[in-house]
Amino acid sequence: MKNPFKKISKKTVLIASTLVVLIAIPVSIYFLTREQGDVKSWYSSSWMYRRAITVSNPGATLSNEDVLITIDTQTLISASKLQSDCGDLRFLDSD
Repeated sequence: MKNPFKKISKKTVLIASTLVVLIAIPVSIYFLTREQGDVKSWYSSSWMYRRAITVSNPGATLSNEDVLITIDTQTLISASKLQSDCGDLRFLDSD
């Protein structure tokens, strides 16, 4: 029985390897650096218990306005999703 790989020349292996590297590197970089869905607006994909809060205003444009946000922190603390002092609670805006 003959070895089927014996017919492949070193030049063919070199060309095939080069093509694999030239294709694999950009594809790998793309998949490693792309943002998944709306993750970019969340700031960090490692935050496991993220929630979106949408603040809307049908009237005139406002700036520097206070917004009341009520959060049941006790339930989150009891479920071990939040530190007891709420030191890991974060609020971010879209930019």
